[in-house]
Amino acid sequence: MAITVFRDNASGSDARPLARVVQLMMISAVMGMIGCDMPPRPPIERAPVSDAASVEPQEEVEIVEPPQDAFMGDWETWEVYRIAGRNVGYRHITAESQFDRDLIASGDTQVRYTLQDEVLFRKGHLRFVQSLSQTSLETPKGELRSFNADLRVGPMQTLMSGNSAGRLLAIETIRGTSRVSRTLPWASTTRGLLARYQSLRRNPMKKDETRKLRYLLPWRYELAIAELFCSGQSAIPMLDGQFQLLTEITCRIRVDDQIVAEHMIWTDDKGIVQKTLEPSTRLESYRTQKSVALAALGETSIRPDRSMEPEQAAPRHLFTATVDVQGQIERPDDASRVAFSVSIKPRSADPEQADPEQADESPVILPAPHQLVRQVEGGYQVLVSRDPENRDGFDAFTEQPSDEDLASTTVFNHQEPLVARMTAALADKPKKEAALESAKVVHGVLGWSDDGVIERASLIASRAGGGSIQHAILLTSMLRSLNIPARLAIGVKYESLQEPSDSSIENADRSDVAKASPSRMDIDYWTVAFVDGQWLALDATTGDIASPDRITLMTSHLGGANEYTDVGRAFEMLGRLDIQVLKAQY
Repeated sequence: MAITVFRDNASGSDARPLARVVQLMMISAVMGMIGCDMPPRPPIERAPVSDAASVEPQEEVEIVEPPQDAFMGDWETWEVYRIAGRNVGYRHITAESQFDRDLIASGDTQVRYTLQDEVLFRKGHLRFVQSLSQTSLETPKGELRSFNADLRVGPMQTLMSGNSAGRLLAIETIRGTSRVSRTLPWASTTRGLLARYQSLRRNPMKKDETRKLRYLLPWRYELAIAELFCSGQSAIPMLDGQFQLLTEITCRIRVDDQIVAEHMIWTDDKGIVQKTLEPSTRLESYRTQKSVALAALGETSIRPDRSMEPEQAAPRHLFTATVDVQGQIERPDDASRVAFSVSIKPRSADPEQADPEQADESPVILPAPHQLVRQVEGGYQVLVSRDPENRDGFDAFTEQPSDEDLASTTVFNHQEPLVARMTAALADKPKKEAALESAKVVHGVLGWSDDGVIERASLIASRAGGGSIQHAILLTSMLRSLNIPARLAIGVKYESLQEPSDSSIENADRSDVAKASPSRMDIDYWTVAFVDGQWLALDATTGDIASPDRITLMTSHLGGANEYTDVGRAFEMLGRLDIQVLKAQY
């Protein structure tokens, strides 16, 4: 089925920041890509799903077609997502019979369903991937036993799991180090996460048929009712531009009797989904081959492995956010100072996309360690240097360290033995030397992985790799263990997408080459530490002073009930920033 855009009902201070970001990004990023008309096809008459057929959440929902007594066999499908004629992601679903000794002895079997769903969204110059990895176990009759899900929206991760027991479904949600448990009422007629695919495959719909299913809704993991109405066959344009005669189905999804999504589904005569359309966002999906589906995100692979081919394993490489920038830093690692211009775009006037509590707020670029800021009309001038400095007309970072910069927290658990042992040999060194050596230690211990999420420092120390956020968390914790005040920096770091060749430089002015070379800045994390009366910016991914090819959006102690709060704020800011590299010095 198509990706659906939901109205967020989450309440509570812990859930709100991430939920709001998810909602805003899912809606506004998709809407920013709209601009095409509905795909042309011969007109049809389609009866809408009747409101009279809606069902109160407390009532039993009549399943028009009962589940089959036996699983109909393993199957697999690949789909490519498109918006405005552009490939933006893919979906992969598998259904496989599972056997083990206990199941064979009891004469029972289970079916394992897996779903991998990744869509690249854009909001202004911001690009990010919304990803869902989901696995569920069901009986051959379609009764859900358990599920696990990993939801990523840019750099933010939510883990969910569920197990059915009698008349209850127990669900646990993990965001950062926060765990929340809840239960849902469960009935034998409630279907699993892929109920619509299963229903259509087992019993293809016929003209004028109406079908209602109560099932567990992916993405939100709430009880929902899917109302399906089949209007008959229609000639539908497909991925290759050719028209195909398919069965057209309207799907309306309700949660607590509120419509949360509507989309169109087209199947072949065997009930296999061939195409979907989300009218509100213009997001389409087409059944296709694996190579076509995976190629949809192939162009977006990011550091450090730019050689990744789209035909390799499903791309789990864009759990970040990137911002297109103007200008170029020719040698980022060698730069001593970089000047940026940052302009602020106005907030959307769309009430569905705006947070009423922050309707009049604009992103603020503040001074930070190694970062001077001057406010100008429409935005800011930002001067970032490798060494701390002051300059007339610019505001410098003057904040003093606090007790929070030395505290042991859930994430920065520097008192754990494993973290403390990593700093034992550095305890007697001068503070600045110890800080630089700590950055080198983290760089040497941790290999690089794009799969960067917020984790406890002790857990990171026990692993062989991590992303920039894990490098920064471990370094921050080590510094606190050495009684050096430290905190996390959240910002964007320059990343060139195209290196100019020597021949192009010889035959053109370097400034022209810079303008022609596409560049971007990726959301990134590093550590700031207070030593010898001044703040230092340290990058554990390089084991050195942070290069000036970055802009700090905020510094954070990752405190509070949800460690993703500040990350979500930074992520939301990016959609409103226009960044230009003015000049780099070497």
